[in-house]
Amino acid sequence: MQGRDDRSPRADELLTKLRRRAEALGSAGAAPGEDEHPAAALPPPGARTRLLVALVLTVPVVALALWANDSTVGRWAQVVLTAVILGWSAGPLVAAAGRTLRALRPGPEVPVLLGALVSWAASVTDLVRGAPEQWFGAAAVAATLLLLVRHVAARAHAAAGPDMPQPTVVDRLARWLPPVVLLVAAVVLVVRLRTGHTVADSLSATVAVLFIASLPAAALAAPAALAAARARAERRLGSAPAAGTLARSATLDTVVINRTGLLTTGDLALRKIAVTGRLSKKAALIAAAAVEQGSDHPIARAIVAGAGQARVDLPRIRDFEANPGEGASARIKDTEVTVGKAALFEHVDPDLLAHADGTPGRTVFVGWGGRARAALTVEDTIRETSRPAIARLKGLGLTPYLLTEDGEAHARGLAAAVGIDPGKVRSGSRGKAVTDRDLVSELQRQGRRVAVIGRAPADLLFEADDVDAAADTIELAQQTQSVIRQHLGWALGYNVIALVAGGLGWVHPTWAAILAAVAAFVPLASAQRLRS
Repeated sequence: MQGRDDRSPRADELLTKLRRRAEALGSAGAAPGEDEHPAAALPPPGARTRLLVALVLTVPVVALALWANDSTVGRWAQVVLTAVILGWSAGPLVAAAGRTLRALRPGPEVPVLLGALVSWAASVTDLVRGAPEQWFGAAAVAATLLLLVRHVAARAHAAAGPDMPQPTVVDRLARWLPPVVLLVAAVVLVVRLRTGHTVADSLSATVAVLFIASLPAAALAAPAALAAARARAERRLGSAPAAGTLARSATLDTVVINRTGLLTTGDLALRKIAVTGRLSKKAALIAAAAVEQGSDHPIARAIVAGAGQARVDLPRIRDFEANPGEGASARIKDTEVTVGKAALFEHVDPDLLAHADGTPGRTVFVGWGGRARAALTVEDTIRETSRPAIARLKGLGLTPYLLTEDGEAHARGLAAAVGIDPGKVRSGSRGKAVTDRDLVSELQRQGRRVAVIGRAPADLLFEADDVDAAADTIELAQQTQSVIRQHLGWALGYNVIALVAGGLGWVHPTWAAILAAVAAFVPLASAQRLRS
């Protein structure tokens, strides 16, 4: 019999999923914990069915309130239908709200549900007493809209991803808004009763205060924007970055490109020819290309391609010999011509060495009789997207660095060509390359927030090996954070104005519930800008 540790990974994964599901069902409807944002709480089992029932029942409640409120049968039908909405559809939320109240930490649903229950109880009392006005419609609308907002919020959180960061202001608002609303409602009730208003008017203003505040308007600020941003990224880039990645991308100020191959196509091309004495550049190219036509090395192919572009005829060669890692040689007529590193020659003109050291790219020498006669430089072809991508990164406020094992002259030349400050280049020196970890650690010690395009330890990693895609992601992240800030500003402004309007009795309870729901949907509508 196998022991516990011999279970297959598949079995462990299945058990883990079952445990999580059981925990979710057990905690459904419970009050959120200290670190859990209320809007992200798991919906109770059957939440979708409860919402549909509430929507179906709310329609006749509102219709009866508008057109059959004078009928006794119509009024009692409202009592029953609204009771089903509050007792069954919103039942798990009512139970959770009661637990948060007993813990003296009222959750975000408490004001709305308390207002709905007060409306229902007061309406039943007035109905028994024969009073002409009841608020069953307001209670049904408020509870149903609360269920709808929670359903939409759960979908938005799911679309934003499990690692979605919640702005601090939302956590503070979730902690303080419910007790503030309850306090304002109590003050409004007492003040209006003591200033000569009727009980009905006082309760109407109090319920309006309980209904009109909208925490979801703030709670949906981040998930609505992040969900829209991820959808846009998936459509444009082929994959959706995690919500946490988008949030961190917006705070970056430095990006490290950890090899030149991210900026170039990898295709070498002949760029420059330097000669000594009376040798012409054309003759030097013919000699080098004639020897290299027997080699399949990338530098050799670039030189031969350069000769083809110059439309020169290459002589026949014999006795071709390749020296891997060093160069090659062959006889042209009776002369042995060598192409390769400076070490293959007994003498290299200082001007040629200076050309090799001061010219970006990779330089080979061509000569005969032990003397180098010319130097040919090949360079990587810069990608068409590299210059615009670097310009975009700089325009977004980021400082780009180039990290490479290539020679300093080549690295600095490439950096200048694509728009990177040559002083921000870290290149291989004397055979020892600067490492990703060294550069990232150095920048982080300076207080910088660093992303690496490639694979290396950093605050953030872009593994797509695509500078343009990284620029797209960072730009989208900054736009997303701007939209989130706008949403939070809207939520704070709305709640302040709404509480004042409700407390002054300017808003009927039904309209207060509708306004709160509309306020919650504003971030969802506003976030759609990020999709375009």
